[in-house]
Amino acid sequence: MNLYERVNEKRKQKRTDDSQDARIKELQKQIDEVKKQKDEANDQSKWAVDRRRTNIRDEDVRDSLARGGLAIGREYERDLRQFGDRFAQGDGKPIRLFAREL
Repeated sequence: MNLYERVNEKRKQKRTDDSQDARIKELQKQIDEVKKQKDEANDQSKWAVDRRRTNIRDEDVRDSLARGGLAIGREYERDLRQFGDRFAQGDGKPIRLFAREL
């Protein structure tokens, strides 16, 4: 095999490798997508199983969420009357409920 043939073979192999690399990346992307869908389905089914196990209905959850804010407000007002301004001031540190750090 002479130098020209060897260079030509190397070019052919590089084209083959490049096309295979692209195909491998595409397949890996598809695999990741399927895994993600499967994980999401598992998460949803776990939630559904937990809800069935404890007999929680959507209406119950909605009602609880609607009443929750009012109940917290009533507790705060009750404690404020009982403990006074010191309770309202707390320890001087701001409290962020349900805040996400971005």
